[in-house]
Amino acid sequence: MAEAKISKWRSESILDIYNFSFATFLFTHNAQIAIFAFALGFAFAVPTILLILYNGLMLGAFVAVFAAKGLGPNVVAWLTIHGTTEIFAICISGAAGVRIGMAIAFPGRLARMDSAVRAGRIAATAMVGTVIMLAVAGLLEGVGRQTIVNDGTRLLIGLAALILPFLRSTKTRRTPCRPGPAAASNPGGLARKFRLAEGWMTS
Repeated sequence: MAEAKISKWRSESILDIYNFSFATFLFTHNAQIAIFAFALGFAFAVPTILLILYNGLMLGAFVAVFAAKGLGPNVVAWLTIHGTTEIFAICISGAAGVRIGMAIAFPGRLARMDSAVRAGRIAATAMVGTVIMLAVAGLLEGVGRQTIVNDGTRLLIGLAALILPFLRSTKTRRTPCRPGPAAASNPGGLARKFRLAEGWMTS
């Protein structure tokens, strides 16, 4: 009896170590793809678009193999638990890279370096969120996917991981921005700032 308990405890410990190692490997792998998608944007965004397209084709081929065997819903659930967060994060990284590439290719009234620096600041903020999303995706893929075997539960977790960030961003955008006392006492200066911001967005 004692030997059986010890054997079970060892098996569970080995499985926990494997899940943690697998999650770490997946986080590293996905982070590399996201970094490449972001960094290659400096080459006028063309390599970034090709990289995203290549990974999308690989994912589609992977699903097609299982769908041909009648396992389409199962593989979709298997991927959804982590894929919604992971794919969305990689797409954000690609979009950040494209943003920098477009700023270099079409700087508008700014110098190319100034345009790239301005776009890089925005892209860097997006990349911080991407790192967090990839960490969550790594845990869901390395641990959650191995321990949760029900397809419906996998779908619910994946959809929740996809919807919650949208709800958060929507709530943040709807928060009213009220001018402070200084802005209220100087409405002309506030209007001038809005005009400058509008001109920057359209440039």
